[in-house]
Amino acid sequence: MGNSDEALTAFKEALRMRQALLAPNHPYIARTYFQMGLLFEECKDYDAALECARKALNIQELKLPSNHNELILSSELVGSLLSKTNVAM
Repeated sequence: MGNSDEALTAFKEALRMRQALLAPNHPYIARTYFQMGLLFEECKDYDAALECARKALNIQELKLPSNHNELILSSELVGSLLSKTNVAM
């Protein structure tokens, strides 16, 4: 899992920097959460993946048009993760 650990460290640093430099609901922050969600999903940490995917989706719903590709991808990821975690909305 070494590469995954390195990737997670890099994502956390990117998130920290983006949160320090950008507005709280900036789409780049959502993009980082989305990518972290994908990484957690790959590592089969579905709860952490769902948390990140939901954070991404919440920001995207505020900042992006409803037909934006990134918002759609985050919605699909949340749905997929809900089925893997058996969590109802």
